[in-house]
Amino acid sequence: MFDTLGQVDAALRTLEHAPLRSRAREDWVVRLRYAYADTLVAAGRREEAVEWFHRTVGVDGNEITDAAERAAELESAAD
Repeated sequence: MFDTLGQVDAALRTLEHAPLRSRAREDWVVRLRYAYADTLVAAGRREEAVEWFHRTVGVDGNEITDAAERAAELESAAD
């Protein structure tokens, strides 16, 4: 992805200051982790994105995201 305005990097810096490692299982944590993983994909950091999609799945008890599918897609694309 070509990011002429540095928006992806700025988004990553912002999200990295958020409570990504919160032990809460509330929907806001799920959405925050998903957004971070998705932004990692946009930054071309696939392996880290897979890790964070899996971390999202770990707290997504209500299955409000497609994090499991996104992780599987990224893992299969690497093969």
